Amino acid sequence: MPFEIKRVPIHDQVRDHLLDLIRSGSFPRNSALPPERELAATLGVSRHSLRQALASLETVGLIEARHGSGVYLTERPSDEAVVRVSDVLLAPDRSLVDVLEARLAIEPFIAATAAERRTDDDIADIRAGTEQDERTTEGITRAAIDFHQWLVGTTRNPVLQGIMRSLTTGEHGIAELLAKEPGEAGHWHVHHEELIDAVVAGNADLARRLMTEHIEEILAIARTDVGSEEGRTQ
Repeated sequence: MPFEIKRVPIHDQVRDHLLDLIRSGSFPRNSALPPERELAATLGVSRHSLRQALASLETVGLIEARHGSGVYLTERPSDEAVVRVSDVLLAPDRSLVDVLEARLAIEPFIAATAAERRTDDDIADIRAGTEQDERTTEGITRAAIDFHQWLVGTTRNPVLQGIMRSLTTGEHGIAELLAKEPGEAGHWHVHHEELIDAVVAGNADLARRLMTEHIEEILAIARTDVGSEEGRTQ
């Protein structure tokens, strides 16, 4: 049934209401959610608010959109802490620099841990993933996101996985970086290849160093862009 609207963003209420339904078992794991139009009508909210709520849930790994099939609950629930941290990560006023600083704090550890824990199956997955088409901006963006998600997935840590989904999804993620500096895409791809080699070789120290250098370089570009924008507005 529709729920009472409170003095907080509607999409946050929709998200929390859907979380309650998921926890109660109303939507079994790995099952499809009702179609968007039907679900919005059932909840008594706009489809726009519903999409925002679903985007938040997808970011922290509670649901996944399957092309041509619909939206499904994932088999494994996200940690509650990840859901709450996403409130900050998904805030519209977060800056690209803030996001990159957070990534600099955790991704070198992720890279090192991935090198220590990777399996033969992980290696096969990333080798297959690097064969996708990267000639278009969309292909490059997808490949970059897939790489970072593969890396954190190799750690087998669901909290880190949820946080990284938040940090690499949305308007302040990798897509925005490529929009700002399209010429860097090829350079970053080389970084990814070097990181893959370090992880495959099981070299945790090298993986940590390469990831630190990779994020620091991107962060420097983002800070320069921010400084340029502030100068234009003065």
